[in-house]
Amino acid sequence: MEERINGGRQKELDYAKGLAILFMIAVHCLETFANSSVAEEAAYGIMVEFLGSFTSATVFMILLGVGIIYSRKSEPRLLVMRGLLLVGAGYLLNLMRGFLPMLVSWQLTGDDEWLSDMMVELFRIDILQFAGLTFLFFGLTKKMKFKSAAYVAVLSAFALVNFFLVNYGFYYSNIMNYHNSKFFLAALSGLLWGTSELSSFPFLTWIFYPVAGYLFGHYLIKQDVEGKKRLFTVTVLVSTVAFSAIVLLCWYFEIDYGWETDASFYHHLLLGNIVFGSCAFLLIGIVFFLNRSIPELLQTILSRWSVNVTEIYFIQWILIGWIAIGTDYNQFGIIKTVTVTIVVMIASDWIAALYRKTKLHSRKLERV
Repeated sequence: MEERINGGRQKELDYAKGLAILFMIAVHCLETFANSSVAEEAAYGIMVEFLGSFTSATVFMILLGVGIIYSRKSEPRLLVMRGLLLVGAGYLLNLMRGFLPMLVSWQLTGDDEWLSDMMVELFRIDILQFAGLTFLFFGLTKKMKFKSAAYVAVLSAFALVNFFLVNYGFYYSNIMNYHNSKFFLAALSGLLWGTSELSSFPFLTWIFYPVAGYLFGHYLIKQDVEGKKRLFTVTVLVSTVAFSAIVLLCWYFEIDYGWETDASFYHHLLLGNIVFGSCAFLLIGIVFFLNRSIPELLQTILSRWSVNVTEIYFIQWILIGWIAIGTDYNQFGIIKTVTVTIVVMIASDWIAALYRKTKLHSRKLERV
């Protein structure tokens, strides 16, 4: 058990997670509904893509690791159970947001292209599957009583293995058709490393962030008020230097650290981990120093979103999946894109809050 000098909910981390949810919904709507000129050329699209894809996902994963330190339900058995539930939830979400809407479209149109799309959507490897594997990993390492040095050693080994697998292992191109004989092998191996387009969050690429968050949380929870301020000051300074220096060097030497394409981002290596991780830590640090300037209403909203993050994630994707079937993909200009984004945000927030309220009410009735 960690020494809890700085225990309890950390407001700045809630606000950072809430902002990540905002950008996450915005980028999902952008990538689903916006036409190419909005997504690739407009300032709105470029900003949302950077904050939503390249920053929010890493913020979520870092805060997942911090959360394991702060949680009082971090026994190995509970972590393993939660991990299994999240992996299952990931595939359930694939069914509800992709497979079922496309099944309806296939029935209505008779277009057999939907059949292939349905299977691809069902076996996509997204952030819930990765989060589940992460909880399984921490369940195992906590059972083995890992110390900080052991996490660093394992993370280094994972980075080395990932480098060789991504560069010299097999990669399945043209896999987005379930008739391909390697489709199901790609769907399974993609849980571990980037073997195809099916895999958006392979374990070996993304485990860097939860472990970094876990190690950060290990120090954060032991800090008094002044120590916490010093820790975030160092975090901002180191993150700024690391991010700026590596991005400039990569630009000068024309090295792709994960920025150039979707595949290079989702399957990036250690260099990308440092770039995207430092960017995420920088954002978290900035939120810490600015959190008292955030309007009270926005604080309330961001805190609620942080608490309801899993429900909101699930709901927003289901809404996006079914709306897209009725409106078609990547056809909206900027006004329609922003409008549907706001609608999805409000609806996801309201449904998630209603679900949690109903769930709490049911628990109270069970105790009576």
